[in-house]
Amino acid sequence: MYGAKQLQAGEWCSYDEGVEDYMNSKNVKDAFRTAKPNELFSICNMTIFERYKVDPKGSYASIPKLLEKGLRIYIVSGDWDDIVPFTDTLKNIKRMNLNQLGSTVPWSVNDQHAGFIRAYSKGLKFYTVKGAGHEVPLYQRERSFKVFKDFLYE
Repeated sequence: MYGAKQLQAGEWCSYDEGVEDYMNSKNVKDAFRTAKPNELFSICNMTIFERYKVDPKGSYASIPKLLEKGLRIYIVSGDWDDIVPFTDTLKNIKRMNLNQLGSTVPWSVNDQHAGFIRAYSKGLKFYTVKGAGHEVPLYQRERSFKVFKDFLYE
């Protein structure tokens, strides 16, 4: 079940209770051996959220700075995403003043069309994933894993 909590600082934190239940299960706690027995994992962890300062310009303002430091960044968007449509992502990439390298090319998994890739200057790549919504790995696991492998082994 999804929910939202308002934090002491006034920001809102959205969460999925299923994730919290899983992370608080005995098996996971035993596997990580990091949690205190009576301490519960919370996605809306106050220690983290009190330190995090929301940039009013959004995360796209920091991407060019990270690219300047030599980091490769892949942005992944489902073509069914109605929360952050890939067209909005393309508009934000355009605001970064990066040059598109070559043309938009299709990519595939197991000889099936999986979406399109656009490469940009300074190490940014934008993947659209065919048939995926906002949380791409929940919709298209195999395609998401391919993007992840491409990032690791490129």
